Amino acid sequence: MTRAHTLIEQCQLSGNLCFDGHAPTPQELQVAADCRTLSDDIRDALPHTAPGDLPSLLEWYDPIHRLGYGNAPDNDFVIRQRRRAIDAWTAGDPSISETAIYEMIAREMTNTAATIDADELRLYLTLKKKRAAVPAP
Repeated sequence: MTRAHTLIEQCQLSGNLCFDGHAPTPQELQVAADCRTLSDDIRDALPHTAPGDLPSLLEWYDPIHRLGYGNAPDNDFVIRQRRRAIDAWTAGDPSISETAIYEMIAREMTNTAATIDADELRLYLTLKKKRAAVPAP
């Protein structure tokens, strides 16, 4: 998602990530509006996205939504999309790698572990243990 990466860079350069109480500049307001537009586009696309593409879209959705709207995206919506990816991988969908599933859950554990259910936690711990058992090259 090159557009998301570019917007995050623009947020850094324009001051959107400076929380010192300053009045936002026109550039900051425009970048935030662009983030809202992209966030809405991602939100609208996620339910129709192939399961193999969900982990990468979800990776960008959270920060872009936060930068545009100033708050986290709807947890229930994100959980449903994450669950679609996990269910597809569990069912053997070859378009989703074990690494993508592990990273998707690990990222969520780092952000807000409260949105991880017991099944996802067990899966995360199983994959983490499996990864730790792989000898280094």
